[in-house]
Amino acid sequence: MKKSFTLIELLVVIAIIAILAGMLLPALSAARESARNTSCINLLSQIGKATLMYSNNNEGSIPGGDTTAAGSRAWSGNTDAPYRLMRGGYLTGERATIDADDCEKYFKCPTNMNSEFNVGSSGAGISYRWYVSTANDTNINRRRVVGRDNPNLAIWSDIIQYGGTNTGNHPSVSNILYLGGNVKTREFDRSSAPNANDLDEN
Repeated sequence: MKKSFTLIELLVVIAIIAILAGMLLPALSAARESARNTSCINLLSQIGKATLMYSNNNEGSIPGGDTTAAGSRAWSGNTDAPYRLMRGGYLTGERATIDADDCEKYFKCPTNMNSEFNVGSSGAGISYRWYVSTANDTNINRRRVVGRDNPNLAIWSDIIQYGGTNTGNHPSVSNILYLGGNVKTREFDRSSAPNANDLDEN
């Protein structure tokens, strides 16, 4: 005679499955975020290579290096670093125009946790900040010329989570591209937004 499961046995099995699922979901979520963070690092590395190609064609200057910008997210003005990298063909190939779709492909963090990427909104922009300055800028150290400046100066970074606010691309870490071309993942626990000097490697 076939034995059936009792209601209690079924409930026990369901409870065990629920417990196992509860234990696995955080691990799966962390694995997904780790994969997105790796994609973010790859994006910044690509921006770094494009910056180096740009500098080779522009007497060593990095894009945006003739302006003062302490953490800009602007992308569509002809002096903005993203515009110069895309319009110059360093990321997108030669073309007559660039648009928000190009911008999303190269400048949107794969995590984009708090919807920081919003190029269609006034006052908003890409998922990354770019840091450049002229020699007389007193707010951030000069970071203009590849090969002559300190390679440990930050030139691009994630939107950084700080002070328990809902800003930032990633929940606990940020990726930073340095003038030397390397990308590092760092943790920040700050009461206010870090500036470029805070991101620099000592």
